[in-house]
Amino acid sequence: MPQKSQRVFESERSIAWRNMMVAAINAGLDQGLFTLEPQGNFWPHADQDFRPADAMNKGAVYRFELAGIPAAAWVGDAGFDELSIHIALWPSQESGKWLMRNDAGFEAGEAFATGWLERRNGAWLQFNGGHPLLSCRTNRLQTITSAQVEPTGYRDHGAVMM
Repeated sequence: MPQKSQRVFESERSIAWRNMMVAAINAGLDQGLFTLEPQGNFWPHADQDFRPADAMNKGAVYRFELAGIPAAAWVGDAGFDELSIHIALWPSQESGKWLMRNDAGFEAGEAFATGWLERRNGAWLQFNGGHPLLSCRTNRLQTITSAQVEPTGYRDHGAVMM
């Protein structure tokens, strides 16, 4: 069941990361690019065999808004029924070519976040376990943290699966 955890996301940066990732997942679900079910990938060329070496070339870029903020995201198959999700807010002109990179940072936009959506053992958002991967201009942080966004059918946190 969807649930928000203030205990997991206490700092402004972790709340911003959470809001960005939840918005990107919700938009991908709304646009029919993927589902919360294992192997539920429906973007162009998603049905090709997964090979980690070229996984970045098999994703899809999509656009949406988060509380009126322009957003661009990338989704790709991370293997093991997980999705890799990258999102940029206030995307750059060349965000499309940068979004597929885990380390795109400010090349992708004013704020950039990356994480994974687990789907094999349930559906939840996960990050590397240390702190969420986020690059964000200081003057944009409060706008992102104040956005109201809730997960649609999945949890906003859970164990990191390896």
